[in-house]
Amino acid sequence: VRKFTMLVEGQMDCIHSHQAGFTNAVALSGTALTEKHLSLMKRYSENLMLVLDADPAGMKATARSAALALRQGLRVKAARLPKGKDPADLVSEDAAEFTRRIAAAKPVVDFFLAELADEAADPHRLLRLSEDIVLPLIASVESPMEREHFIQNAARALGLSPESVRESLSRIPKYEPMPNGTIEDRNTAIPPARSTVEVRNEQVLAVVHAYAGTPLAERVKSRYLQVTGAHELPSLTPAEPALFEAEQAFGEAPKEEAADELLHAFEEAVIREAYQAAVSDLRKAETAGDTAAMHQAEARCAELSARLSAFGR
Repeated sequence: VRKFTMLVEGQMDCIHSHQAGFTNAVALSGTALTEKHLSLMKRYSENLMLVLDADPAGMKATARSAALALRQGLRVKAARLPKGKDPADLVSEDAAEFTRRIAAAKPVVDFFLAELADEAADPHRLLRLSEDIVLPLIASVESPMEREHFIQNAARALGLSPESVRESLSRIPKYEPMPNGTIEDRNTAIPPARSTVEVRNEQVLAVVHAYAGTPLAERVKSRYLQVTGAHELPSLTPAEPALFEAEQAFGEAPKEEAADELLHAFEEAVIREAYQAAVSDLRKAETAGDTAAMHQAEARCAELSARLSAFGR
């Protein structure tokens, strides 16, 4: 086993880790991790193990610490702790279980892909969370070969093509170091790019609102409900820019079929997103060895693939 430095959050976590035999553990002790800290750690090992609390704050700290460490060229893994437990709790209750979880630690990108998949039952939410958390980590990896490895892993986990991950990666800002050497999350200031479905959805609803009461609006509404399977339109009014764009695109007295091309693009985007979700479900079922879920996901993929072929792509 290659030597590694274990990073925990508090003094008690560090003490209990040492008691469990991990004498290579160090603690943040409430101080933000900085480049100076990592330079000191790198003298002893280029492998860093993050063992932080499993609550939302701990997870966020794990992402920030990992990003800074990756930028320093360290190989970073993260250990998964039971929800609501910190290292001190787990060592006190079951030191052997703590050791098993350390041994089962994953590279930090794979760690977050697994964690987010468990948290986000909605495939669309999983994609958004991955854009916010996983992609900036991949962007922080210094080695081109390792970065490509994680792109491939992310694509498999999310049911996407590596090309789509690379395209998204090119638009994602990295976690940037602040003057004090800590991490500033640029994603808090720059909203993530919207999905194709979100964009098309807003465009379609903007047509309904901009031309309310017209044959065009009724045609668009009917098709929208058919494509989405919803019983009624969302109650929220589209933003003013979307309404303005709809009026600019279709003019003062558009024909009933004027938005058919837009509806076609909207339907394709919805089916494509559903297909990606089905592929993701299939990957998860294969990993879990769930035969019944695999057959169900395969049937769903085949159905959606056939529908996509009708769009000529």
